[in-house]
Amino acid sequence: MESEFLKHAKKCCSREHDRLVENLSICDKCLKNSAEKHLCYRVAAKISGRFSKKCILDEQLKFLSFTFLIESKYADLLTFL
Repeated sequence: MESEFLKHAKKCCSREHDRLVENLSICDKCLKNSAEKHLCYRVAAKISGRFSKKCILDEQLKFLSFTFLIESKYADLLTFL
């Protein structure tokens, strides 16, 4: 199950990397001033980082919820014994 979590976490990072590259190229195409480009790069990176972190945390929450469900089922079984 942990390998499933890692697989999903890697997908989150890959997806956000692709989105970041796309947004950085938009910054390059649309802006001429280096100060504006710098600000655009920083905003794009910050947003990308937040999306990536949220995606990974969501996957971790799913993993922990599933683990808790399994453990609680075993705990119920042990109380009947």
